[in-house]
Amino acid sequence: MAIPACSQCIRAGKECVGYRDELPLLFRDENDRTIRRATAVKVRSRAQRKDAGSDAASLPDLQLMRSGHWTTTATSLPSTLPCLDMDNLGLQVFVYHFSTYAWAGRCPPQPIASPFMHRISENETLRSAVASVGLAALSNIRKDEAILRGARQRYGQAIRVIQNTLRSKKAYLLEGTMKMILMVALFEIVDATPTSKLSWIVHLQGAAALRNRSPRDFFRKNHRSHIMFTFTWIFKYFQTGGRFPLELENWSAPDIPVEADDDFPAISLIEILLKFIRLQACLADRNDQPLGNALTDALACEMQLEVWSTSLPAKFGYMEKVSTDTSQYFHGRFHLYEDVWASRILIHYLVGRLLVNELILHLAPLYATPTEQILRTAQASRTIIQMAVDICVAAASQPLFLDYMSLNRRDYMSLNRNDAMPPLSGVFMLMYPLAVAATATGVSDDLHEWVLHTLDHIGQTMGIRQALLMKAEVAQSYQHRSKSQICCHPAQASSSLENPCLQMTMHA
Repeated sequence: MAIPACSQCIRAGKECVGYRDELPLLFRDENDRTIRRATAVKVRSRAQRKDAGSDAASLPDLQLMRSGHWTTTATSLPSTLPCLDMDNLGLQVFVYHFSTYAWAGRCPPQPIASPFMHRISENETLRSAVASVGLAALSNIRKDEAILRGARQRYGQAIRVIQNTLRSKKAYLLEGTMKMILMVALFEIVDATPTSKLSWIVHLQGAAALRNRSPRDFFRKNHRSHIMFTFTWIFKYFQTGGRFPLELENWSAPDIPVEADDDFPAISLIEILLKFIRLQACLADRNDQPLGNALTDALACEMQLEVWSTSLPAKFGYMEKVSTDTSQYFHGRFHLYEDVWASRILIHYLVGRLLVNELILHLAPLYATPTEQILRTAQASRTIIQMAVDICVAAASQPLFLDYMSLNRRDYMSLNRNDAMPPLSGVFMLMYPLAVAATATGVSDDLHEWVLHTLDHIGQTMGIRQALLMKAEVAQSYQHRSKSQICCHPAQASSSLENPCLQMTMHA
């Protein structure tokens, strides 16, 4: 006599117990195959949760202050996107990748008392704008459109807040508005596409217009902001060329307090570079200046830059160290600077002097005697190569790599001896100098390859799309460069690398 059995039990090789009532059916026992399938789903779910937080949650015990309280660490991020505190996630990514807050935090015990971080904790709209940059970076790393939508939503909100503030003409909101403009410009750099890679300049122009409307004492109290803003316009001109920028026509040096008198070299450097870009602007308009005088003027700029570099205060000094890692550090060399802010001024000097010598190299064959031509071109070539190498060493000395941030307490104190660490890491200001170095006349193949590697690192691990666009342009420029392109006008050479040099250094 056949024993009753259902088809499912027959396939499973199990003894069939017949029909069950509703309650046992709802809480039925699971056979081995069902258990294995359920376990596999759980494993995949855990892996997805781990991946969802891998780029932000890999941050080692990073915490942010929000309204005076410590929030959750990045390593404890929720598992699904709809449940995420998106602002908190964006802030964590921003701080870890783009600020010196995390850099200093790797050297405990170091108290973090950045006024910028406190402003973020107190200002909801600024916090949302900062979060938009972090979310955009994370979306690029993870290729996550949902996170990108959240980033763009916050970017749009920041734009509306800026517009409303400008219409209200409330002077007391000036500082917060300037920082929000900075954030939306950063967003454009992080979220850059081939068709929008210069969109950050629009926000820079907006900041310039706001500055012209601001009370004179605003930049008097923030002289470093004034200095970096001017360097931003100088580097912007290096990339675009053309007429002398209207924003720099009436430039005047900010008032520097007595206790910060070692910031004066930055003012001197600006004055030299303004002479140089005025020369470039004249060369762009051939009717304004005889070309025969251009070589003399370029040589004068070179001489002034050389004197500038040999008369710097101790604050601009550094120790050079050597590492066995030649992929991370160019030729294994990196610097420990006495002052991080001063190290960024040196980056501007290196780029400016390289471009001055590119111009000398271009003009010397046209307007020098044969003997002078040989001397001038040889000297200019040596200087160009040296400046390109120094740019790479200086760039590797910034916190782009985790190992560099793993300094001991003594080394960290040498980086922040005067307790004036800029809140932002400076990664955004390094991409254009690296591109200039990689496309400079006469540089070695290994320098070119190292720059490509570094730009790829910035793009892939920090989520800055502009770095990847720049990498492609540098590779193409290097590959197709002919003799005529090598000797082109520096303004033309730099304009082929239309990439941001926005100075992401905000100061208390």
